Amino acid sequence: MKKSIKNIVFIAFFLMVNQGLKANVFASAIEIDYSGSFPATIIYSLNQEATSVSITIKDYPASTVVKTITGGTSLGFNDVTWDGSLDAGGTATSGTYTIHINASDNTGTSEFEMISYETNPDSWYWSGSGVAAIKRQASPYFGMTYISERTGKMGHDNGSKPRGIYLHDSHGRYYGQSQVSAYASGNNEVVEWDSLAGYEGAPWGITVGQDDRTYAFVLSSNGLPEGEVDGGLVVGDALFSSGNVEIILPFDGSPISDALVVGLGENRVLYTVEQTSERTGSDNDAADDGDGFDSAHIMKYELGESSGEFTGTAVEVIPTSTLSHPFRIEIDSEGFLYVVQQAYSDLAVANNIYGLSKWDISGNSPTEVWHIGLNDAPDHADSTANADNARATNFNGLALDEANGRVWITRKNNSSALNILAYDISTGAYQTGFGDGGWSIRDVNVDAAGNILIISSSYEKFRIFSPAGSNSFNTGSPWAIDAGVGVIAVPDDALAIDNPNDLPAHYSLAQNYPNPFNPVTSIEFTISQNEFVTLNIYDVTGRNVSTVVNNSLNAGNYKISFDAVSLTSGIYFYELRAGSFISTKKMMLLK
Repeated sequence: MKKSIKNIVFIAFFLMVNQGLKANVFASAIEIDYSGSFPATIIYSLNQEATSVSITIKDYPASTVVKTITGGTSLGFNDVTWDGSLDAGGTATSGTYTIHINASDNTGTSEFEMISYETNPDSWYWSGSGVAAIKRQASPYFGMTYISERTGKMGHDNGSKPRGIYLHDSHGRYYGQSQVSAYASGNNEVVEWDSLAGYEGAPWGITVGQDDRTYAFVLSSNGLPEGEVDGGLVVGDALFSSGNVEIILPFDGSPISDALVVGLGENRVLYTVEQTSERTGSDNDAADDGDGFDSAHIMKYELGESSGEFTGTAVEVIPTSTLSHPFRIEIDSEGFLYVVQQAYSDLAVANNIYGLSKWDISGNSPTEVWHIGLNDAPDHADSTANADNARATNFNGLALDEANGRVWITRKNNSSALNILAYDISTGAYQTGFGDGGWSIRDVNVDAAGNILIISSSYEKFRIFSPAGSNSFNTGSPWAIDAGVGVIAVPDDALAIDNPNDLPAHYSLAQNYPNPFNPVTSIEFTISQNEFVTLNIYDVTGRNVSTVVNNSLNAGNYKISFDAVSLTSGIYFYELRAGSFISTKKMMLLK
């Protein structure tokens, strides 16, 4: 049988632009056409032309390479055929085989280059304000990007684009190669964006959870009666389809400038930046500008496995008295919180309040780790900002690239060559920056391969930029071949092989999911260096009841399955040891 995902495998992909530019190239939208007898066709899409592509086929669970095939290198969709033969001789007559596609760019560039599909109406947005991407390789939608259009425009020279969430492929083209398929069905069929937030603010932004669900939120803007505000947040599936969108925070609540979701299952947590004062407006950068808050705070909602409107108690993580004017947030794999502060009042003020900061929120009171103030950023396009030591004013977008140890920010009102800036994730030191040709960047994100995604309302474009240098990226297929049977989902307990360009910056051990469980649960961990790793299970007496991992592993992200079928109900502990890193967590088996 053929495993297909609606609108991912396009009928044709023939408009290839910017072919001379090189990207952090990677494969996505992987499909397998196999009916139980060979040959099998492996289909994949490249976000940019590669210099080489290698498809490796591994037997499962041994993870031994049994076949290597050279693949096509063209931008867009490519396919290869596996006849079932094995490199060591013979044919795959039974067993499970996983597919891995390594795309390389051995040429690269000397500086940041725009590599996205720059053709209207795909790339054109009247007033886009949010950008996000799916980075989990086990997802069939890996590589998909999202844009939120907060204003909408009908009858423009570049076409009409109503408010809502739009889907794009990894190269920036419309998902399904048409606006009809790219415009998510869960927009006005479920959420009437036009009735919210006046002129500009719904949907303001979008974020993607670890389960690939999409969360869209509302920021009140101009056009509302005095004293009235709109906020709210909804969640949908990866396609934001009409049958899967539900309200989490009601639209009569606090306006939200940013949101993110971490954790899975009972550990799913929503963080928001919420306005605590009444402020409306749009683009004049004055005191009545709705793009910035008079006061705001950072909130936490423990969603867990709940559905529908949140009925629990929200927790204030950082009050406005501790952190003035928060606007964007991110959380890294260790739980540190990153915050962009902004204020639009005559280039803010010549002090060190606003900018970018890193916070430890693990204790009862948040603690600032480092801070990039107004006078710490590179020169601003406005000479007044430089004279007033307000270079970090109008920091706007925020994104993490943990694989490369960077925090990316954008400056909204800065048309110089440096309006997209990167800081060191550990120290806050400035690293690099480049310009996008526009002055009003609303949001920034980083895809799985390290490409920079931005949405700007000055040149009204969604663009993707490739970092300098060469790269090699390995994508694991979400589908596997069960020889003689057909295509199956890749086994959950297959160890994820690492990417040289996607190495975690830290060691971590996640909470198992589900928990409580019966009798199977998944355990995820990351290691930042090649190490000998052990993962042991202990009962409450300290007795080792199972050794799950006991071998050398490459640096990377891993997800394994633990089957407790032979154990009795109760509390158990699982301990990860990798070099000097030791971490232990508790789990509950309920039979």
